[in-house]
Order: sequence, then structure tokens, then C-alpha cells
Amino acid sequence: MGLVVKVELQGNGVYLAGERVSCTITLTNDGISTKTIAWMGAQLHCQCSHRRDLKLSGTTATILSSPVTDTTFVPNRDEPGMTLASTPTVVLVCNLTLQPQENRTGI
Repeated sequence: MGLVVKVELQGNGVYLAGERVSCTITLTNDGISTKTIAWMGAQLHCQCSHRRDLKLSGTTATILSSPVTDTTFVPNRDEPGMTLASTPTVVLVCNLTLQPQENRTGI
């Protein structure tokens, strides 16, 4: 057993330029001994993917296959797209000690 990190985006996971991105991060020690986290950081990547199966007809878009169920851009799988922006890493916690079965949540 070990440390469980759970991240939940506030909203639907799709954001427009200028919108604030917020998430809830929960750290849980599901082990039987005390755990100390030296440090933990986060970084955001803004990525754009292009749908090959989108057919435009005038102003109407028709999806030719199943709808997108995630927002992952995987360029090593030959998906067309690009990274638009990446933020610097922000340190979220330093020297955090969690007792067995303890959790901490922050936004």
C-alpha cells in the first residue's frame, strides 16, 4: 500500500482562453505506516487535438464515429494536434506527513 493521489477538475474539463482552471487534490495514505511527502508539484498543459472524423457541411458538423469521451492528446499514437501552452511547475506541498488512513484535501 502507499500514497493515493486523486485529482478532480472543477467543471467539465474543457476551458476557454482566460477561464480559471481549478481542481481538488486529495492525498490519502492507505498504508499502515506514516508517510512523509518531501514535495509535490503540478503543471498544466494546454493541448489541442484535431478530429479526423469530423466532416463539416456548411455550418453543421457531423460526427462520423463515436463521440470523444476524453480530452487526452497522444501524439505518439499519431494523433494530430499540438501543445499550445505549458505552465511552470508550482509546488503544492512540502514536508507533509500523513498518518495511516489519513487524507488531506486542497483546492
